[in-house]
Amino acid sequence: MKHYELIAIFKGQLSKEAFDAEVEKMKANIVSSGGVVTATEIWGRREIACLMNNEKYGNYVQIEFQGESPKLIDKLNSLARITETLIKFQTHRLGDPKRKFKGNPLRLKNPIQSFNDSDDDSGDDYYSNDSI
Repeated sequence: MKHYELIAIFKGQLSKEAFDAEVEKMKANIVSSGGVVTATEIWGRREIACLMNNEKYGNYVQIEFQGESPKLIDKLNSLARITETLIKFQTHRLGDPKRKFKGNPLRLKNPIQSFNDSDDDSGDDYYSNDSI
């Protein structure tokens, strides 16, 4: 089974009971879609770095789960998009050993040459004060 992590930010105005109910609803959606919740960590109410939907504070939660079906993530994301108390969410796969982006291939073949490594031995330094 593949391991996933969901980080969600709910509205800061939610009461403790309403927030817990929303978290349980998210976990129930994961289980009903064929996943297994392995860990839940509630980070609590924190200040958001920038305003999102005119919200200054948000209730953060991290849910780790396992699932085999690729439709699990699609269903979870579609349900999260229509949840009105959810400000932002992000789901990503844990333990993926492959890097998706390994850098610009042109830059890897021809690295940028620094000023100190130049082959020009004329003695003229770009930053010298002789021209002032």
